[in-house]
Amino acid sequence: MIFTPSNHLSSDDWRLIRELYEASFPIEERRDWALVQRPQRSEFALYKMSDEAHSFIGFATMWHLPSCLYVEHLAIRADLRGGGLGTAVVQALLQESDSERPLLLEVEPAEAGELAHRRIAFYERSGLQLLPYDYIQPAYSDDLPEVVLRLMCSRWLEEHSCRHLIGDLYRVVYARSTDARRDVHEGKV
Repeated sequence: MIFTPSNHLSSDDWRLIRELYEASFPIEERRDWALVQRPQRSEFALYKMSDEAHSFIGFATMWHLPSCLYVEHLAIRADLRGGGLGTAVVQALLQESDSERPLLLEVEPAEAGELAHRRIAFYERSGLQLLPYDYIQPAYSDDLPEVVLRLMCSRWLEEHSCRHLIGDLYRVVYARSTDARRDVHEGKV
Protein backbone atom coordinates (compact mmCIF):
# COMPACT_ATOMS: atom_id res chain seq x y z
CA MET A 1 0.00 0.00 0.00
CA ILE A 2 1.25 3.45 -0.92
CA PHE A 3 0.52 6.52 1.23
CA THR A 4 0.88 9.74 -0.80
CA PRO A 5 0.91 13.02 1.16
CA SER A 6 -1.39 15.85 0.09
CA ASN A 7 1.40 18.00 -1.34
CA HIS A 8 1.93 15.34 -4.06
CA LEU A 9 -1.70 14.96 -5.18
CA SER A 10 -3.12 15.74 -8.61
CA SER A 11 -6.44 17.46 -9.22
CA ASP A 12 -7.89 14.02 -10.09
CA ASP A 13 -6.64 12.65 -6.74
CA TRP A 14 -8.36 15.53 -4.92
CA ARG A 15 -11.58 14.88 -6.83
CA LEU A 16 -11.57 11.17 -5.87
CA ILE A 17 -10.82 11.96 -2.24
CA ARG A 18 -13.56 14.59 -2.03
CA GLU A 19 -16.14 12.23 -3.54
CA LEU A 20 -15.24 9.50 -1.04
CA TYR A 21 -15.09 12.00 1.84
CA GLU A 22 -18.59 13.31 1.15
CA ALA A 23 -20.02 9.83 0.53
CA SER A 24 -18.45 8.32 3.67
CA PHE A 25 -19.13 10.92 6.37
CA PRO A 26 -22.30 12.84 7.27
CA ILE A 27 -21.95 16.60 7.04
CA GLU A 28 -21.81 17.03 10.83
CA GLU A 29 -18.70 14.79 10.90
CA ARG A 30 -16.84 16.69 8.16
CA ARG A 31 -14.76 19.81 8.28
CA ASP A 32 -15.13 22.37 5.53
CA TRP A 33 -13.51 21.04 2.34
CA ALA A 34 -11.33 24.15 1.96
CA LEU A 35 -9.74 23.35 5.34
CA VAL A 36 -9.05 19.79 4.22
CA GLN A 37 -7.28 21.00 1.09
CA ARG A 38 -5.54 23.95 2.75
CA PRO A 39 -5.24 23.18 6.46
CA GLN A 40 -4.53 25.95 8.92
CA ARG A 41 -2.43 23.77 11.24
CA SER A 42 0.89 22.04 10.61
CA GLU A 43 -0.21 19.03 12.69
CA PHE A 44 -2.81 18.06 10.05
CA ALA A 45 -1.96 15.57 7.30
CA LEU A 46 -3.94 13.99 4.49
CA TYR A 47 -2.79 10.86 2.69
CA LYS A 48 -4.14 9.25 -0.44
CA MET A 49 -3.92 5.47 -0.29
CA SER A 50 -3.29 3.47 -3.45
CA ASP A 51 -2.24 -0.03 -4.40
CA GLU A 52 1.00 -1.02 -6.10
CA ALA A 53 -0.57 -0.23 -9.51
CA HIS A 54 -1.33 3.28 -8.13
CA SER A 55 -5.10 2.70 -8.19
CA PHE A 56 -6.99 4.80 -5.66
CA ILE A 57 -8.03 2.83 -2.55
CA GLY A 58 -9.02 5.52 -0.08
CA PHE A 59 -7.67 8.28 2.13
CA ALA A 60 -6.87 9.16 5.71
CA THR A 61 -6.73 12.50 7.49
CA MET A 62 -4.81 12.62 10.72
CA TRP A 63 -3.30 14.89 13.29
CA HIS A 64 0.20 14.39 14.64
CA LEU A 65 -0.32 15.64 18.21
CA PRO A 66 2.18 15.38 21.08
CA SER A 67 -0.23 13.17 23.03
CA CYS A 68 -1.54 10.93 20.20
CA LEU A 69 -1.82 10.17 16.52
CA TYR A 70 -5.44 11.12 15.92
CA VAL A 71 -7.14 9.69 12.82
CA GLU A 72 -9.88 12.15 11.98
CA HIS A 73 -11.17 10.44 8.82
CA LEU A 74 -10.40 7.08 7.27
CA ALA A 75 -12.27 5.75 4.25
CA ILE A 76 -11.78 2.88 1.83
CA ARG A 77 -13.68 2.80 -1.47
CA ALA A 78 -16.98 0.96 -0.94
CA ASP A 79 -16.27 -1.58 -3.68
CA LEU A 80 -12.98 -2.56 -1.98
CA ARG A 81 -14.27 -2.97 1.58
CA GLY A 82 -14.16 -6.41 3.17
CA GLY A 83 -10.99 -7.48 1.38
CA GLY A 84 -8.46 -6.75 4.11
CA LEU A 85 -7.36 -3.30 2.94
CA GLY A 86 -8.83 -1.54 5.98
CA THR A 87 -6.98 -3.91 8.29
CA ALA A 88 -3.73 -3.23 6.43
CA VAL A 89 -4.28 0.52 6.77
CA VAL A 90 -4.99 0.30 10.51
CA GLN A 91 -1.91 -1.89 11.00
CA ALA A 92 0.22 0.68 9.16
CA LEU A 93 -1.20 3.46 11.34
CA LEU A 94 -0.57 1.44 14.49
CA GLN A 95 3.09 1.19 13.47
CA GLU A 96 3.19 5.01 13.32
CA SER A 97 1.94 5.27 16.90
CA ASP A 98 3.80 4.14 20.01
CA SER A 99 3.39 3.83 23.77
CA GLU A 100 3.96 7.56 24.23
CA ARG A 101 1.66 8.56 21.39
CA PRO A 102 -1.22 6.08 20.95
CA LEU A 103 -3.49 5.89 17.93
CA LEU A 104 -6.88 7.48 18.63
CA LEU A 105 -10.05 7.76 16.55
CA GLU A 106 -13.75 8.52 16.89
CA VAL A 107 -16.61 6.15 16.06
CA GLU A 108 -20.37 6.30 16.28
CA PRO A 109 -21.73 4.50 19.37
CA ALA A 110 -22.80 0.89 18.73
CA GLU A 111 -26.36 1.94 19.55
CA ALA A 112 -26.38 4.02 16.36
CA GLY A 113 -27.04 0.87 14.34
CA GLU A 114 -25.63 -2.23 12.73
CA LEU A 115 -23.02 -0.37 10.65
CA ALA A 116 -21.66 1.39 13.76
CA HIS A 117 -21.57 -1.93 15.62
CA ARG A 118 -19.67 -3.59 12.74
CA ARG A 119 -17.23 -0.67 12.51
CA ILE A 120 -16.40 -0.95 16.23
CA ALA A 121 -15.92 -4.72 15.87
CA PHE A 122 -13.60 -4.15 12.90
CA TYR A 123 -11.42 -1.73 14.86
CA GLU A 124 -11.37 -4.09 17.85
CA ARG A 125 -10.19 -6.96 15.61
CA SER A 126 -7.54 -4.58 14.28
CA GLY A 127 -6.15 -3.94 17.77
CA LEU A 128 -8.02 -0.88 19.06
CA GLN A 129 -9.99 -0.68 22.30
CA LEU A 130 -13.34 1.03 22.75
CA LEU A 131 -13.02 3.41 25.68
CA PRO A 132 -15.98 3.46 28.13
CA TYR A 133 -16.22 7.25 28.34
CA ASP A 134 -18.78 9.60 26.86
CA TYR A 135 -17.35 11.86 24.21
CA ILE A 136 -18.84 14.75 22.28
CA GLN A 137 -17.28 15.81 19.00
CA PRO A 138 -17.50 19.60 18.91
CA ALA A 139 -19.37 21.14 16.00
CA TYR A 140 -17.19 21.79 12.96
CA SER A 141 -18.98 25.11 12.44
CA ASP A 142 -21.67 27.23 14.07
CA ASP A 143 -24.35 25.87 11.73
CA LEU A 144 -23.59 22.20 12.52
CA PRO A 145 -24.46 20.25 15.69
CA GLU A 146 -22.13 18.57 18.17
CA VAL A 147 -22.05 14.80 17.69
CA VAL A 148 -22.13 12.12 20.38
CA LEU A 149 -19.37 9.67 19.50
CA ARG A 150 -17.06 7.20 21.22
CA LEU A 151 -13.28 7.01 21.25
CA MET A 152 -11.17 4.02 20.31
CA CYS A 153 -7.50 3.82 21.18
CA SER A 154 -4.52 1.55 20.59
CA ARG A 155 -4.14 1.20 24.37
CA TRP A 156 -6.32 1.43 27.43
CA LEU A 157 -6.63 4.94 28.87
CA GLU A 158 -7.73 5.86 32.35
CA GLU A 159 -10.26 8.69 32.55
CA HIS A 160 -7.61 11.29 33.47
CA SER A 161 -5.43 10.36 30.45
CA CYS A 162 -8.45 10.31 28.16
CA ARG A 163 -9.48 13.75 29.40
CA HIS A 164 -5.99 15.03 28.55
CA LEU A 165 -6.21 13.65 24.99
CA ILE A 166 -9.69 15.11 24.53
CA GLY A 167 -8.36 18.47 25.69
CA ASP A 168 -5.70 18.27 22.97
CA LEU A 169 -8.32 17.33 20.36
CA TYR A 170 -10.59 20.18 21.38
CA ARG A 171 -7.79 22.73 21.43
CA VAL A 172 -5.87 21.75 18.28
CA VAL A 173 -8.24 19.81 15.99
CA TYR A 174 -11.50 21.59 16.77
CA ALA A 175 -10.06 24.96 17.91
CA ARG A 176 -12.21 24.89 21.04
CA SER A 177 -11.27 25.65 24.60
CA THR A 178 -14.07 23.51 26.05
CA ASP A 179 -13.35 21.84 29.36
CA ALA A 180 -12.96 18.16 28.45
CA ARG A 181 -14.12 17.03 31.89
CA ARG A 182 -17.74 17.69 30.96
CA ASP A 183 -17.41 15.29 28.04
CA VAL A 184 -15.82 12.31 29.76
CA HIS A 185 -17.95 10.29 32.17
CA GLU A 186 -17.40 6.60 32.66
CA GLY A 187 -20.20 4.26 31.76
CA LYS A 188 -22.76 6.80 30.50
CA VAL A 189 -22.98 5.70 26.86
